[in-house]
Amino acid sequence: MNNLSAKNWYVAAYSKELKPNTVIKRMILGKNIALYRGDKIVSALKNSCPHKMLELSLGKVQNDELRCRYHGWSFDKHGRLTAIPCIGEDEKILKCSVKNYVVIEQDGFIWIWPSDQMPPLDSAPPSYPNQTGYYSYDLSSCLRTTADLVLENGLDCAHTGFVHTGLFRSKPNHYVEAVINTKQSGIEIQTIGEGEKKADKKSILSFLTKDTEIYHTDEYIKPHTVYVDYKSNYISATTLLICTPETKETTRTYTRMATKFNYFNKTQGLVLKQIVKKVIKQDVIPLC
Repeated sequence: MNNLSAKNWYVAAYSKELKPNTVIKRMILGKNIALYRGDKIVSALKNSCPHKMLELSLGKVQNDELRCRYHGWSFDKHGRLTAIPCIGEDEKILKCSVKNYVVIEQDGFIWIWPSDQMPPLDSAPPSYPNQTGYYSYDLSSCLRTTADLVLENGLDCAHTGFVHTGLFRSKPNHYVEAVINTKQSGIEIQTIGEGEKKADKKSILSFLTKDTEIYHTDEYIKPHTVYVDYKSNYISATTLLICTPETKETTRTYTRMATKFNYFNKTQGLVLKQIVKKVIKQDVIPLC
């Protein structure tokens, strides 16, 4: 799980986080990036004005360009300097630019290729479209830990009966079978015989399964994603966990939950959303 080099696509934000004519700061693999949206298009520049090195994320978006807050230098989506407000009448604009990064927006995610080299022509971010008929919602956290530990936690069922007792599961009460399949994209784990004995049904998960068989798979998708799929006769629930390493010590996570009930889908989905928030808080201490 440690193949997290700059030559990969990483989520920088949810699309809804970046409103028109706004700019936010993002850190990916130690690279400070100013991510901004003009009227429609999203662009990403090195977060440092070459004039006085002020972070461009402190500036404003005007006419699809990013203007530095300090002296008003403006840069287009390619990072080229386009305007210096204080320039003399007889002076020419300097030939100056800042690094720009390739950005692709799809499925409600904003992806960045943080390498100094251009992505291969056949390279594209993975596609995770919303599932038809499901109530979905997005959560994000900034964690003081490495991405590989977050991914391992996403695959680790053994901790849930202890850390999330009463919410996700009760304490372990019987053995289950785990079938592990190695795939080109990563690893898939199918759990067989999952469920709780009637005498020990003390978690919300047991209520949602309604004494039916549970279909449960966990999948690690290289290099930064975990996909979890639960199904019973009463509910279908999926979790998409995408990790973006900010530094060697911090990771930003993007979690998309999707649930489908037999009835009152949205109402029960809202309740489950609050439960998921509590589960995440039990796993981590947020930084921001």
